[in-house]
Amino acid sequence: MEYRFGGTLNGVMAQRIGITKKGDEITIYASIKGEPMHPLGPPLTMHFDAPFYVGIGFCSHLPTTLDTGVFSHVVLLNKASKVE
Repeated sequence: MEYRFGGTLNGVMAQRIGITKKGDEITIYASIKGEPMHPLGPPLTMHFDAPFYVGIGFCSHLPTTLDTGVFSHVVLLNKASKVE
């Protein structure tokens, strides 16, 4: 699944992004201008049988263009063992 933050959204740059998995539902969250995090579209339903990895990636979609991505204040929380 691909979500584009940045130039492809008319110059809108997300200040924070988040990913939450509950059961088979995965929700992407965003805060564009510092407001509270809110879902970016409906949850995606995807089943995982084994452990899985979550990551953040960055690349240019034009072969001749070099881009720079800066990720700061990255926080990884594993709430799998907590009951909400």
